Amino acid sequence: MTGSLPERRLYRREQLPFILDLPSEQVAQLERTGQLTAIRIGGEERFAAREIEALIDTYYQIAQRRKATNAN
Repeated sequence: MTGSLPERRLYRREQLPFILDLPSEQVAQLERTGQLTAIRIGGEERFAAREIEALIDTYYQIAQRRKATNAN
């Protein structure tokens, strides 16, 4: 069954400020507002890489739209 399941990556909370390049307080705010969802596994919180990548893509798209709007 090699290769039958997609690779799933989970990040620990302490990794998020480095991945998102945000202070811990802003990462906590993203979680409070529902933009990031913690998954509890074995009593520890983890965050799905797919969700983090989608969040980054969303903010990138918003930044690109603002840039395009300001250029006009």
